[in-house]
Amino acid sequence: MMKLRNFMLAAAAALMIAATGYTATPVKAQDVDIYIDIPGFGRMPGYEYGGRRYISCRHGARIVDRRGYSRVRPIDCNRPFYRYRARREGDWWIVRLNARNGRVVGARPL
Repeated sequence: MMKLRNFMLAAAAALMIAATGYTATPVKAQDVDIYIDIPGFGRMPGYEYGGRRYISCRHGARIVDRRGYSRVRPIDCNRPFYRYRARREGDWWIVRLNARNGRVVGARPL
């Protein structure tokens, strides 16, 4: 009984669509860029700022962490260089990172 009812509903829907003169039209594919901004992260791998691409300050902290430092905390997140306080081999360091390419450009002990 239920199968017959479902069949009848599907047939009625098909007739209604056919009666409205619905015709499928092809759609041209387009490129779509979707960005999701998360506070503190920016758009990954970089985001636009004054026509240039920069990594976020938090992403820079992860890069410094991967370079062998621990307990990385941002001190200054002004472009074009970010500065972090980080620990390495028992000592505290000030690590300077290029905000455009993510390279560590300098480190000095605190």
